[in-house]
Amino acid sequence: MSQKFQTYGGGSSPPTPNPNFEGGSLHQPLHKPHVRVGKIRDVAFLTKLAPSTIRAKVRTGNFPAPAKLSYKIAIWNRDTVENWLLSQFAGAVTR
Repeated sequence: MSQKFQTYGGGSSPPTPNPNFEGGSLHQPLHKPHVRVGKIRDVAFLTKLAPSTIRAKVRTGNFPAPAKLSYKIAIWNRDTVENWLLSQFAGAVTR
């Protein structure tokens, strides 16, 4: 048995844009800043640290904390991790 999906408003025409809606049109999405995120395996690959080391550093406050999406899922903002990496090399002397 196939289901038929109703069109918005019950008619066949698309919805009219709301002039008070920021962005001006329902067909043109708002441009939001692109946020890159990754799970622990992505952070481990980027930093070359073991996942257990990353978790230990988070617990001691020596690594950026992840955002918890659920009990088992944690994600890191890649820009935050990259800034942490750069800060680790900020005191290094270059030759």
